[in-house]
Amino acid sequence: MEPKQVPLWLVGLLIGIGLIALTSMDQQRGALTTVFEQAPTPELAILDDLLATVPAGPTATPHAIGQRIAVYVSNMQRVGSTLEIRGTIENRTQENITLGLKDILFVDAVNTKYGVGESSIELVALKQQPFSFQVPVPPGRPLQMIITLDADPAVVVPLSQESMTP
Repeated sequence: MEPKQVPLWLVGLLIGIGLIALTSMDQQRGALTTVFEQAPTPELAILDDLLATVPAGPTATPHAIGQRIAVYVSNMQRVGSTLEIRGTIENRTQENITLGLKDILFVDAVNTKYGVGESSIELVALKQQPFSFQVPVPPGRPLQMIITLDADPAVVVPLSQESMTP
């Protein structure tokens, strides 16, 4: 009795499907890391505690006001595999404030943290500064924008992709 042989075309088809799946996953992962890097985690234990104390409520709150700054989100839209978030940060004090981009953090519903960079921006006294960030959060996943400024309590802006403008 001869053993049954698998047709060669079936083997080729399976290899082709496997290679397509492998390269598409690798391309998607590479695209996300070039747009946005995941934030470092060792310094984020305090933020984990903060997130646990944020009350549940409507996730479509487009602004938050802190002691020295106010954050207003004006537009959110999907751009490819990222969520583009635009708005303004207002300096509510009489002095200029230097805000390090490392102090701006995005955290999604499964606690994945994303930072926006290492440089800084100068917030002029009593003025608004526009911002635009791209976050590779999956579609439909709730997100929080957290800004920590020196010793001030963190400013937390809950964001919902359901409230996005088309």
